[in-house]
Amino acid sequence: TSAASIKMADDLWSSGVASYFQAMSLGRNPALLKRAIESFESSLKLHPHHAKRQHFLGVCYSTINSSSRSNEEKARKCFEKAFELDPDDKCIALELNFFYSQHDQIALARAHAEQVVRLTKGLWTNEWQRPGAFVRNIRSKPFWERSEFSWTDKIEAMYPIIKEELLALWGVKNLHNKATINAMPKRWGKVGSVHAGHDAEIVGKASPSSSSSSSSDLPTKSMPEWREYVLFGSDNDARMESDARKKCPKTIAAIQKLVPEATAMAAQGLGEVIFSVLAPGTRLKPHCASTNARLTCHLGLVIPEDNKARIRVGDEWRTWHSGQCLFFDDSYEHEVQHLGTTPRAVLLLRFWHPDIPKNKWPNVMQEGMEQFEELQRRRRYPPMEGEQRRMFEGHLRENGMARQVLGLEGLIMDGSMEM
Repeated sequence: TSAASIKMADDLWSSGVASYFQAMSLGRNPALLKRAIESFESSLKLHPHHAKRQHFLGVCYSTINSSSRSNEEKARKCFEKAFELDPDDKCIALELNFFYSQHDQIALARAHAEQVVRLTKGLWTNEWQRPGAFVRNIRSKPFWERSEFSWTDKIEAMYPIIKEELLALWGVKNLHNKATINAMPKRWGKVGSVHAGHDAEIVGKASPSSSSSSSSDLPTKSMPEWREYVLFGSDNDARMESDARKKCPKTIAAIQKLVPEATAMAAQGLGEVIFSVLAPGTRLKPHCASTNARLTCHLGLVIPEDNKARIRVGDEWRTWHSGQCLFFDDSYEHEVQHLGTTPRAVLLLRFWHPDIPKNKWPNVMQEGMEQFEELQRRRRYPPMEGEQRRMFEGHLRENGMARQVLGLEGLIMDGSMEM
């Protein structure tokens, strides 16, 4: 690529940046966004070997008219090109993996993770485990055994009491009455409506073809549904917290006493403690959680007798058992298939990984937040370099636009903007 074409590509990119920020300052003006994208496209046709620009154009395609199949394909090509150009860029590697997962291309996500593990250092160590924030040098395995946690026997001993409070909350008075046990707790929130809104996106309809189930298994006629009742969570308002303490006092007290690392994690916003009810016919699509700093425990409360509700973590399938805890690391790729005929209910607890001491919790949280914020900056603000950046800052100052343009004054003027 000649120096002249690189200069022209830089000028076109600068023009696109100006149009992009102007569009954002006017509430995502469609005409200006289109102009910005056209400038970005022309720039990369002249000089395609710029990883961060390819990444940003991919973000534009995937967020602007993202339902368009052509834009989806364009975004994929940009992300793949960006990774090809700079496989050591963690934001680009994460973005491509998120893209594959979001579009249910799990085999591609796993294959890409294998490349990341082979080519780079520091992001992941296993293609099955792909969290956005990865803590190194802690034990890692898909399933953990009940004997590895000192509080397992104590929480399992509370099973009859916890189940009694669950059923009262659910409104089920007789487990043998199929009409009542088959009715989902409609007053509870759908998962993703209270916290972790992306969880709602993984709910789908179960079918034998989407797991290793026998072809003789027939999918249930029930509609996919996943509901929760939050016992501990950072998003709880005073009314919800008071409601939980009033209706489930023994469960609340037991968790506070036996698993303080779960209530602490909920208060810090990294996890939650909930009653989780899954309707028959529901599938939770394969996905990886955001961090490996936590583990998950499911205490089986109402478990279908036919053993057709199953969970896969990594490449292993397991089932739940009433009154027993099932421990796993949800930063590993995992999915749930419920091909049974009655709902499955568990007490779900997310708690700090035992290899992370309490005094390190704030540091781990800070590092995870910094990784998340870096990716968000890269998604929001187009890359600018050298003279291009200085000229754009001068343009903002001269026109008094810094405060208007997405509130960028602090990010651009103090140099913290990702370049």
